[in-house]
Amino acid sequence: MIAKLFLIIITTVAGCGSMTQKLDKVEIERIKVFADFQEKGYTTAGASTHFDDLKNKGTEQIEISLSDKQELERIIQNAEKGKHRQTKLGIRHLFALMKFSGLKGESRVIINIGEERAFVVDLSHMIQYKITQPSHVKWLKDFREQCNK
Repeated sequence: MIAKLFLIIITTVAGCGSMTQKLDKVEIERIKVFADFQEKGYTTAGASTHFDDLKNKGTEQIEISLSDKQELERIIQNAEKGKHRQTKLGIRHLFALMKFSGLKGESRVIINIGEERAFVVDLSHMIQYKITQPSHVKWLKDFREQCNK
């Protein structure tokens, strides 16, 4: 009996320490993507300040369709959630302003799309979602191209 209780406690404590988790529900109330499609590398800090540049230049913001918003929610729900730490980001990005249900304020989000994986990084709350499923990465690549038309 004591061994079972000890095992339950150890398992619970070990599980609480992990930041990587799948999400039950992600709701995006609104999303606007900046019409900025240059292929340039950024660090976390550089990407964050780039949002200020986009706003100050008055860069066009693209409204996203309901079906694309729902697909992006589904992709994020199936991603691995973790804490974002200062790092170098890739060169193929989408810069977006998103309002997530349950999170305070509007989030500055960079969607970093690589060849085999992608990251959706909420720079305002330092949360990242790692996407590794090939069909999801492909959808994000196609979504970026669609926004760039």
